[in-house]
Amino acid sequence: MVSKPRDCDYYIHVKEKIKGTKQIQIRRGASGQSLADIPNKISIGAGTLITIEDLGFSHQKYDTDKNAYLKAFQQCAAATKFGVLIPVGTIENWKKWAASEACREEVKGLLDNSVFAYIEHQEKDAGGKKGYITQIGDKRSLSTVRDGKGYILCRSGDFYEGELKGSSRHGKGKFVRPNGDIYEGEWEAGKRHGKGKMVSKNGDIYEGEWKDNKSHGKGWYHGADGEMYYGGWKDGKKDGHGMLRMADGSMYNGFFKNGKFHGEGWYLDASAGTNGTWENGVRITAPTNAPEEHHENPPSKRSRTISPDKVVSDH
Repeated sequence: MVSKPRDCDYYIHVKEKIKGTKQIQIRRGASGQSLADIPNKISIGAGTLITIEDLGFSHQKYDTDKNAYLKAFQQCAAATKFGVLIPVGTIENWKKWAASEACREEVKGLLDNSVFAYIEHQEKDAGGKKGYITQIGDKRSLSTVRDGKGYILCRSGDFYEGELKGSSRHGKGKFVRPNGDIYEGEWEAGKRHGKGKMVSKNGDIYEGEWKDNKSHGKGWYHGADGEMYYGGWKDGKKDGHGMLRMADGSMYNGFFKNGKFHGEGWYLDASAGTNGTWENGVRITAPTNAPEEHHENPPSKRSRTISPDKVVSDH
């Protein structure tokens, strides 16, 4: 076991020791309530922050017992005044931290109000180039600022960069998960809402309109399996008129409801075409003419991220 750390404000996870004392501006941002005792100017150095190396233990020391390392890490974090501070500085460094399963595992069992990250705004962000300490949690993470352009970092490795309103994602922004899922577009009250593009880890792409985190309105879908669809959506499923080309080459031009053929439509498989009226995916009548084709143009860059019948949920 490791000895209890000396009295300090943070237990910091870094790969090298902090040399000397560096005065920097720290702004508590939206974490102010949790960090009310931290001054806006603090001294980064001995007596304020303590590193893994200062405590004398590392991954190598616990190679044969991963659980013992995690237990020691969490005991040290619990003995500090505030908890663990991850000094990422930039979004690029955050991506490297998020890509490490070992780093995410270290803070997995800690309380939401005991894990923080230090990240710096750039000139284009709210308030200009300044540093912020922000709380990162499993269930609730706090933004660097309440309003304007800023960041939200999550313990899972997810992050958001973009416009904020009342500490929620609102306006234009980008949300990224470590597994490769990316959404970039418009938000409202923390949900995907408006126009946006989502690319999933498996290569599926959806680009179009959203409402309450679900594809809703007009949108273009391109599946990793080759399926393509352009048309109406409702609550994450095909709805209204649309044109579908399935992975096997079959095509359907007609109306949908709740993700299934419903209403007048024309279906073409590898051997023959069939037109008629459909209900819940089953043809019930066969009129003589196919429905008039809608000539709406899909986005110039064909891309997307959800399966056509899948309801998209947000973290």
